[in-house]
Amino acid sequence: MKKYFAFFFCPVLILISFSGKLYAQNKELNDFNMHGKRYFMKLKYARLNNILLNASMQQQAEQNTVSRLKAKNDSLNATGTIYDTVFVDVTQRLNQWNFRIDSVNQIIRLYQKELKGNKTFRKKHVQLEKNITKLGEEISTQASDHAFVFTGIDRQLDTSNLSGEKARLAGILNSAAAQQEKEAAIIGAIDTRKDSILNEGKVDSSVSIKIEERLNNYKQKMESISNEITGLQEKLNSPKELSKDFTLIKTKILIIDSVVNKNAVAREYVFQMIDEGLTKSTPHPFSLAAFFGPGGFKIPPSKYEIAKTYFSPVIDSLIKFSNNYSSIMRTASIIVNGYADASNISKGSPLYQTLLKYLNNPNPGKQELNTALSALRAEEISKLLTKLLKERFPDFNMIDRIVFEAIETGQGEKFPDPSIQNYKDNDERRRIVIIFWNVLPVE
Repeated sequence: MKKYFAFFFCPVLILISFSGKLYAQNKELNDFNMHGKRYFMKLKYARLNNILLNASMQQQAEQNTVSRLKAKNDSLNATGTIYDTVFVDVTQRLNQWNFRIDSVNQIIRLYQKELKGNKTFRKKHVQLEKNITKLGEEISTQASDHAFVFTGIDRQLDTSNLSGEKARLAGILNSAAAQQEKEAAIIGAIDTRKDSILNEGKVDSSVSIKIEERLNNYKQKMESISNEITGLQEKLNSPKELSKDFTLIKTKILIIDSVVNKNAVAREYVFQMIDEGLTKSTPHPFSLAAFFGPGGFKIPPSKYEIAKTYFSPVIDSLIKFSNNYSSIMRTASIIVNGYADASNISKGSPLYQTLLKYLNNPNPGKQELNTALSALRAEEISKLLTKLLKERFPDFNMIDRIVFEAIETGQGEKFPDPSIQNYKDNDERRRIVIIFWNVLPVE
């Protein structure tokens, strides 16, 4: 019996021992597999978490860039140194980028939350790995494209930055204002000189009037331009108006620059012409004794050549002055003032009858008759001068830029020279013509 029991029990013990060893080995293997799986999951978790961290950092970098561009855009708009349309466009684009970045950040935060939940991660780690890896690759791939877009927006702001242009335009207006002041001083000096020369009898009143008209014309234009400059300076210093209407403001300032600054030399040349003309437009008295006797007003044909030689210096001086300013559109004027003495004109005489027809007055007085006689003398000399002028047309430079005019006036019994006090009624010194010429810019 004992032998039988020992024979039977020993194999059982051996089997139990073997099973125990096998169990121990399986347990050790299972423990090893479990530890390996956990290690693998930790590596996966760390990698995915790192992807999300890098994605978050990239989003933060883009957010910082958008914030910088927005601050730049707002600053340019606040100072009025950016086109209004550009400001609106950039604002809209940056708002879209903010929305996009916020959306991506929400996705990142959602994945980070799922990673932190162990059960969620273990259950979804395969899909999470796929989604997070894809997200990381997209953000990494698109980073350079986004940087290119941001650089483009930055460049757009730089090229639309009006601060430098604003300073340039302000300089144009300041220069124009200074030029206006300079020209106002020139015009004032010419005006004063004109009045002085007129009071001295060294310029004809008709010439003085023409000069006055031209100077007033310049004054009115300058006043209008000065008002425009003031208005543009105010708009240039108004950020709201500058950014809104910059193109219009710039166009007007460039017109001011063209009219005031760039044409300043030409305009000052015109002022020089007017000023010099004042000194050249001196009276040229000519005695008519060589051509007219008492009561005469017609140049005899036999004395035409003498008269031509006599009056030619007037034409010579007019041509010379005109040619000095041939580039300017100009008006060349010859003014002839005729004078008569205070002699009586006998009724019934041929001269009396001629003057009656000229006056169309059946009963004129002595002064009226002598005024008519002086006017006829002025007209006769004016015709001669006009003929001489036409003969000399080839001597004029750019004659197509000249308008000619002749003005004749009968001064009657007025004293030709108020400084002479011993004139007599029948006085040869009173039977003269005084000739002025002037060349002025066309209005």
